[in-house]
Amino acid sequence: MEVATIEAARDAFLSKADGETCAVRYFKVGDRHNDHVALVRINHRWFPTNTWRRNDATGLWDKTAFPEPLPPPPPPAAAIGFLLNQSANANSVIPSLCKVGFNVLHAIDGVAGFTFSGAGLVIDAELGLVVCDRNTVVGAMRSKLYYLPTSGDNRAAAA
Repeated sequence: MEVATIEAARDAFLSKADGETCAVRYFKVGDRHNDHVALVRINHRWFPTNTWRRNDATGLWDKTAFPEPLPPPPPPAAAIGFLLNQSANANSVIPSLCKVGFNVLHAIDGVAGFTFSGAGLVIDAELGLVVCDRNTVVGAMRSKLYYLPTSGDNRAAAA
Protein backbone atom coordinates (compact mmCIF):
# COMPACT_ATOMS: atom_id res chain seq x y z
CA MET A 1 0.00 0.00 0.00
CA GLU A 2 1.49 3.32 -1.00
CA VAL A 3 0.99 6.29 1.30
CA ALA A 4 1.35 9.87 0.13
CA THR A 5 0.09 11.79 3.15
CA ILE A 6 0.29 11.63 6.93
CA GLU A 7 -3.41 10.74 7.02
CA ALA A 8 -2.85 7.80 4.63
CA ALA A 9 0.06 6.60 6.80
CA ARG A 10 -2.16 6.86 9.89
CA ASP A 11 -4.91 4.82 8.21
CA ALA A 12 -2.41 2.18 7.07
CA PHE A 13 -0.97 1.97 10.58
CA LEU A 14 -4.42 1.64 12.17
CA SER A 15 -5.42 -1.11 9.72
CA LYS A 16 -2.86 -3.37 11.44
CA ALA A 17 -3.66 -5.11 14.71
CA ASP A 18 -1.28 -5.04 17.67
CA GLY A 19 1.58 -7.49 17.12
CA GLU A 20 1.21 -7.71 13.33
CA THR A 21 4.21 -7.09 11.14
CA CYS A 22 4.40 -5.17 7.89
CA ALA A 23 7.13 -4.21 5.45
CA VAL A 24 7.93 -0.50 5.16
CA ARG A 25 9.81 0.93 2.19
CA TYR A 26 11.43 4.31 2.80
CA PHE A 27 14.33 6.50 1.77
CA LYS A 28 16.72 8.64 3.78
CA VAL A 29 16.66 12.37 3.20
CA GLY A 30 20.38 12.45 2.44
CA ASP A 31 20.15 9.40 0.15
CA ARG A 32 16.80 9.72 -1.60
CA HIS A 33 17.77 7.67 -4.68
CA ASN A 34 18.25 4.46 -2.69
CA ASP A 35 15.22 3.04 -0.99
CA HIS A 36 15.34 0.78 2.07
CA VAL A 37 12.94 -1.86 3.37
CA ALA A 38 12.38 -2.70 7.02
CA LEU A 39 10.05 -5.14 8.75
CA VAL A 40 8.08 -3.32 11.45
CA ARG A 41 6.15 -4.98 14.28
CA ILE A 42 3.10 -2.89 15.17
CA ASN A 43 2.88 -2.06 18.88
CA HIS A 44 -0.23 -0.11 19.87
CA ARG A 45 -0.06 -1.20 23.51
CA TRP A 46 3.21 0.37 24.65
CA PHE A 47 3.40 3.17 22.12
CA PRO A 48 0.09 5.01 21.66
CA THR A 49 0.19 6.98 18.43
CA ASN A 50 -0.55 10.67 18.12
CA THR A 51 -0.17 13.37 15.54
CA TRP A 52 1.19 16.77 16.46
CA ARG A 53 0.51 20.05 14.64
CA ARG A 54 2.07 23.39 15.40
CA ASN A 55 -0.44 25.98 16.55
CA ASP A 56 0.83 29.29 15.17
CA ALA A 57 -1.45 31.28 17.49
CA THR A 58 0.02 29.80 20.69
CA GLY A 59 3.42 28.66 19.42
CA LEU A 60 2.75 25.25 20.95
CA TRP A 61 2.16 21.82 19.41
CA ASP A 62 -1.40 20.46 19.61
CA LYS A 63 -1.77 16.70 20.02
CA THR A 64 -4.45 14.59 18.34
CA ALA A 65 -4.67 10.98 19.52
CA PHE A 66 -5.25 8.25 16.95
CA PRO A 67 -8.51 6.32 17.27
CA GLU A 68 -8.47 2.91 18.95
CA PRO A 69 -6.61 0.32 16.84
CA LEU A 70 -7.95 -3.05 15.75
CA PRO A 71 -7.93 -5.66 18.51
CA PRO A 72 -5.40 -8.46 18.07
CA PRO A 73 -6.78 -11.69 16.64
CA PRO A 74 -7.59 -14.38 19.21
CA PRO A 75 -5.04 -17.14 19.58
CA PRO A 76 -5.92 -20.32 17.70
CA ALA A 77 -7.41 -23.17 19.71
CA ALA A 78 -5.20 -26.21 19.91
CA ALA A 79 -5.45 -29.65 21.45
CA ILE A 80 -2.27 -30.22 23.44
CA GLY A 81 -1.46 -33.08 25.76
CA PHE A 82 1.20 -35.24 27.41
CA LEU A 83 1.53 -38.99 27.50
CA LEU A 84 0.50 -40.27 30.89
CA ASN A 85 3.08 -41.68 33.26
CA GLN A 86 2.99 -44.84 35.36
CA SER A 87 3.14 -42.72 38.50
CA ALA A 88 -0.21 -41.50 39.86
CA ASN A 89 1.56 -38.51 41.45
CA ALA A 90 3.06 -37.45 38.11
CA ASN A 91 -0.30 -37.90 36.36
CA SER A 92 -1.94 -35.55 38.89
CA VAL A 93 0.58 -32.78 38.09
CA ILE A 94 0.72 -33.20 34.29
CA PRO A 95 -2.61 -31.37 33.59
CA SER A 96 -1.18 -28.29 35.34
CA LEU A 97 2.00 -28.06 33.24
CA CYS A 98 2.23 -25.50 30.44
CA LYS A 99 4.71 -23.84 28.13
CA VAL A 100 5.42 -20.16 28.87
CA GLY A 101 6.73 -17.78 26.22
CA PHE A 102 8.04 -14.27 26.86
CA ASN A 103 8.97 -11.62 24.31
CA VAL A 104 11.07 -8.68 25.56
CA LEU A 105 10.00 -5.22 24.46
CA HIS A 106 13.37 -3.53 25.07
CA ALA A 107 16.56 -5.32 26.09
CA ILE A 108 17.51 -3.42 29.26
CA ASP A 109 19.08 -4.35 32.58
CA GLY A 110 21.49 -6.83 31.01
CA VAL A 111 18.83 -8.98 29.34
CA ALA A 112 20.67 -11.27 26.93
CA GLY A 113 17.92 -11.87 24.35
CA PHE A 114 14.46 -10.96 23.10
CA THR A 115 12.56 -14.28 23.20
CA PHE A 116 12.44 -16.76 26.06
CA SER A 117 10.42 -19.91 26.74
CA GLY A 118 10.19 -22.48 29.50
CA ALA A 119 7.90 -24.67 31.57
CA GLY A 120 5.24 -23.30 33.88
CA LEU A 121 2.87 -24.64 36.53
CA VAL A 122 -0.74 -23.39 36.44
CA ILE A 123 -1.66 -22.28 39.96
CA ASP A 124 -5.11 -20.79 39.18
CA ALA A 125 -6.61 -21.33 35.72
CA GLU A 126 -9.52 -18.92 36.36
CA LEU A 127 -7.18 -16.01 37.16
CA GLY A 128 -4.51 -17.15 34.69
CA LEU A 129 -1.82 -17.49 37.37
CA VAL A 130 1.22 -19.46 36.21
CA VAL A 131 4.49 -19.95 38.10
CA CYS A 132 7.78 -20.25 36.20
CA ASP A 133 11.45 -19.49 36.72
CA ARG A 134 13.09 -16.09 36.33
CA ASN A 135 15.03 -17.24 33.26
CA THR A 136 11.73 -17.57 31.36
CA VAL A 137 10.07 -14.31 32.42
CA VAL A 138 13.07 -12.01 32.66
CA GLY A 139 11.35 -8.71 33.52
CA ALA A 140 8.08 -6.80 33.69
CA MET A 141 8.44 -4.89 30.39
CA ARG A 142 7.22 -7.21 27.68
CA SER A 143 5.52 -7.13 24.33
CA LYS A 144 3.92 -10.55 24.69
CA LEU A 145 3.51 -13.15 27.41
CA TYR A 146 1.68 -16.36 26.63
CA TYR A 147 1.18 -19.84 27.92
CA LEU A 148 0.04 -22.99 26.17
CA PRO A 149 -1.85 -25.40 28.40
CA THR A 150 -0.89 -29.04 28.08
CA SER A 151 -4.40 -30.36 28.70
CA GLY A 152 -7.71 -29.30 30.21
CA ASP A 153 -9.55 -26.55 28.32
CA ASN A 154 -7.17 -26.89 25.31
CA ARG A 155 -7.12 -23.15 24.60
CA ALA A 156 -4.01 -21.03 24.27
CA ALA A 157 -4.15 -17.92 26.43
CA ALA A 158 -2.31 -14.64 25.92
CA ALA A 159 -1.70 -11.79 28.35
